[in-house]
Amino acid sequence: MLHLRQEHLPRNISSLHLHYNQCVISTTRPILLYLFKNRFSLSATSAELPPRVFSPTTLALAESCVQAARASNSILSKLFVEGSLASFGYFDAHYLFSSTLILVMSAVMDPNVGMSDAVSYAFTILRAMKEDGNLPSFDYYERLQRTRASVGKMREASEASSRVSAVPNGSTTPEEQLFHDTDGSALVFVDGVPLDHPLIDSFLADEALVWPDGIVPQDDSLRELACELGDEFLFGPA
Repeated sequence: MLHLRQEHLPRNISSLHLHYNQCVISTTRPILLYLFKNRFSLSATSAELPPRVFSPTTLALAESCVQAARASNSILSKLFVEGSLASFGYFDAHYLFSSTLILVMSAVMDPNVGMSDAVSYAFTILRAMKEDGNLPSFDYYERLQRTRASVGKMREASEASSRVSAVPNGSTTPEEQLFHDTDGSALVFVDGVPLDHPLIDSFLADEALVWPDGIVPQDDSLRELACELGDEFLFGPA
């Protein structure tokens, strides 16, 4: 794992950390998307099903994705303030887009002031790059605007659906209380170093992987993860 140990890093070291964080984001982003999909699934069929309870390994991987995005956001914000951001470069714009996309999702899944401020500042940086003439930023900015609007509508629809299905007298059933308790505690993202988690250490150290021919992981936490995601998620449709 890479740790930031200096307040002011040389540009080449910052680029190394940004690339590392992007690798973490690209690897763990499908897990976060899977949680997001289950959190905001609005179909009538899914609404009737009991809420999913995910394994600690699944949640730790999703949390690492958010932590990597926050780390990249922090680095890019410092580079912007110091005037070291590559205003016309591709990779800084790409890192900013990729990390902000994750922050937008996590801000909807676990709303808090710090995450919202990070998203707003990321949009400010990307808009500044766009106004300076950075070509990739034009597309990235518009895509992020549409994504933020879409996920916001999904959250509003999910909240409206929850209010409609509430008990008329204002109380909650045991099933609803279980949903809210599980939903609230399982999707709280905390600051930290990406992949710095004992469960992920076990995940990365396990030599047995899930393959389509039926070989399963030896580690129990990995077996839970494989069962949750399923072969189609891991390997694509047959």
